[in-house]
Amino acid sequence: TKVEEERCQDCGSTQLVLDAHRSELICSNCSIVVADALILPGRERTREDEPVESDDSQLLPQLHFGPRDAHGAAVGPGLVWLLRRTAQMQNLDSSQRGAVTMETRIRKLASQLQFPRTLALRAIYLFRKARQVHVIKKPSLHHWALALLYTACRDTRYVITIEDLLGNPDDQHGKSTVWGYFKHVKRALGLKLLPFSVENYVTYYAGKIGPTVDGETIYNAIHISRTSDVKANSTPHCVAAGALYIALREAGHNISQKGFCSFVNVSEISLRHWVELLGGYSAPKRGAPELDYGAVPDELQEGQD
Repeated sequence: TKVEEERCQDCGSTQLVLDAHRSELICSNCSIVVADALILPGRERTREDEPVESDDSQLLPQLHFGPRDAHGAAVGPGLVWLLRRTAQMQNLDSSQRGAVTMETRIRKLASQLQFPRTLALRAIYLFRKARQVHVIKKPSLHHWALALLYTACRDTRYVITIEDLLGNPDDQHGKSTVWGYFKHVKRALGLKLLPFSVENYVTYYAGKIGPTVDGETIYNAIHISRTSDVKANSTPHCVAAGALYIALREAGHNISQKGFCSFVNVSEISLRHWVELLGGYSAPKRGAPELDYGAVPDELQEGQD
């Protein structure tokens, strides 16, 4: 709130700002406190008044730091930023600081995974909603952030696997923890999230391998997954990986299981298991296109086993 009736005794400016939170009158030109301990009108609290929860969407206090100090000397932007940062941390309680730290962790992980900004913002929104209803108490912060990102991916239909989020297909503890957090968030917030299909994962894996996988190979992989008697409801990503590997081998591409698993982030044991359940692959037909070794990473070639 700006006050025009008084002037700053130091610089003579009339641009005075009233800080209702601290009951102080501050000069916006030189940042000096013109008056403090002001008595501001307000409603008296009664016993019937209930505490009002703070809005988590506005965690940072609205503090003002002018471009000049009390002596009128110019203040650099770096110092102004430092003052604002210090005021931000000093004016937040432990719960709010924890929320700021968690949101920073979500943004950092989203940047490392090269997610779009809108997906990170969706994960932060879900975190604030989950925080209001106290979904999980004392979670693992890293796995909690990954679970929120995975929930945002499912909500926005951004195809990815938990193995790719973790970066390690053999991390069974991390997978179970992230999946457990995801189910808690989904149930607590009442989210209706459809699972990704085998077709979604076939296209996703094909994009990770590169231009070697053409449209015909993708079509054959989807056809293989549909013609088999395997139920793909529980592990559609494993079915997609097995079907795509079979389609690549039948197309004449000599791709090793080790190299294939390193790109699709599925364990070799799971790949062998689902390739066997899907019927395996036959010898490539004569006249099948040769593998373009210049377009395929070295790790995918047969000699890398």
